[in-house]
Amino acid sequence: MGLTVSGLGSSGIDVSSLVSQLMNIERAPQDRLSAQKTTSLSRSTTWGSISTQLSQLQATVDAVKTPTAVKTSTAVASDPSVLSATATGAAAASSVTLRVTSLAAAQQQASAGFASTSSLVGTGSFLVAGGAAAAGLSSMTPAGIADGRHSLTVTSGASSGGSATVTLDGTAYTVAPGGGPTTIGGLTIDAASLTTGAVVDFTVASADSGTTVAGLAGSLATMGGPAAAAAVDLGSGPTPGRLVLTAATAGSARALMVGGSGDLAALASGTAVTRPASDAVIQMGSLTMTRPGNTINDLLPGVSMTLLKADPDHDVTLSVGRDGTGTSAKVKALVDGLNSALDLLAKSSSYDLVNKTGSALSGDSRVRELTQSLTEMGSVVAGGATATMGQLGIAFTRDGRYTFDSAAFQQQLANDSEGVANLVSQAATTVGGVLDSALGTLGKKGWISTAQDGESSTQKQLQDGIDAWDIRLGDMETRYRSQYAALDAAISQLNSQKSWLASTITSLSA
Repeated sequence: MGLTVSGLGSSGIDVSSLVSQLMNIERAPQDRLSAQKTTSLSRSTTWGSISTQLSQLQATVDAVKTPTAVKTSTAVASDPSVLSATATGAAAASSVTLRVTSLAAAQQQASAGFASTSSLVGTGSFLVAGGAAAAGLSSMTPAGIADGRHSLTVTSGASSGGSATVTLDGTAYTVAPGGGPTTIGGLTIDAASLTTGAVVDFTVASADSGTTVAGLAGSLATMGGPAAAAAVDLGSGPTPGRLVLTAATAGSARALMVGGSGDLAALASGTAVTRPASDAVIQMGSLTMTRPGNTINDLLPGVSMTLLKADPDHDVTLSVGRDGTGTSAKVKALVDGLNSALDLLAKSSSYDLVNKTGSALSGDSRVRELTQSLTEMGSVVAGGATATMGQLGIAFTRDGRYTFDSAAFQQQLANDSEGVANLVSQAATTVGGVLDSALGTLGKKGWISTAQDGESSTQKQLQDGIDAWDIRLGDMETRYRSQYAALDAAISQLNSQKSWLASTITSLSA
């Protein structure tokens, strides 16, 4: 335990105050290290803020990095209750008239009736598959395959008499279509032919002596897969309970197929279609088109349509056009992002001449170089009718910021949409290269991250020095207190001797 002397000693010396003043002097080197660490932490935090700001800028750059991305289009239906549509920049200005004859529907099947949803279904396994018929299968039966979700892929198809290769849950098997049922990996299949590339998604659920209709439906539902399962009570008649299966995907190609083993074979064979699977049908004059779903992305390039209801007796006009306002908003976002980054860089490296105080990155050449690089977009030049940023309404001012004139931009866009798209893309690519260098790319570290790593290393070294000084200062304080306590005791002893001597002399004199 260290020696502790507090307050005035017996000699009248204020040991605590004296030691405290000495330690303040001795602590000066450690205080300088602490100040240096605080400065380094401030630099790290500032680089982090700059990195975040540049990441936000990068998102606006990516939005206009290609001529196609620069362009914005709109798609408007004359009757939005029948269909809705969106368009990308790749969509060409056009107009088509069509009729939605029918919507795609998901198949629904229901079992034969049970006394209730609590009725027992018996023992065995039950299989539900989606897309089996489209693959060429005529039947699927669980023959020992485990419960859960499975996948069967036809890797090479064949007609009757040939051989085909199928993959069941990653394991390949050779089968001969047309030769009758074949058992592979606990699954029995039968097919006259198989379609190359077809994928069958199916689930298997087993039942024991205590499994009810509701229990089997719950097991199938938790597996997901090709169908939603539910136990339904119709509420009337002697057998209102039903197992109802609804295909997860609309369209005839995803119609359901069921199969069973044991007591559940009868359940499977008694299941009937209550709503057939159907494809969406669209007519354009004498042309008829079918699609497996109600979201259609391949009718018009760059246009996605969602069919909302069938209306076979009325035409709907779908108009696709350029959206100058949308394109202008993308470019404005880029300009705003650049200005935000430039403002932060200026603030991070500023110096207050009045108070003679600098910001975290004052005097850092990397900030000046980054600022200069971000201003280079204003000098990008291209060939053709739209050659300069000024024609786009973009200018770089003396105060170190960009300005954007939306009206001038949209006017130039109307005059030369391709030229505008190319120039904006070129400008974005210029900025993008600066950001890639600063932030890094896949597999390559950015220089800002390297700068932060350097600060982290500096902070560790400074903290090691601070910790070493803690030990050193502790030893110093103990030594000082011991020395001044001894001094206090010595002076106190001398004072006592002085008093005794004075008293003795007085006595002799008397």
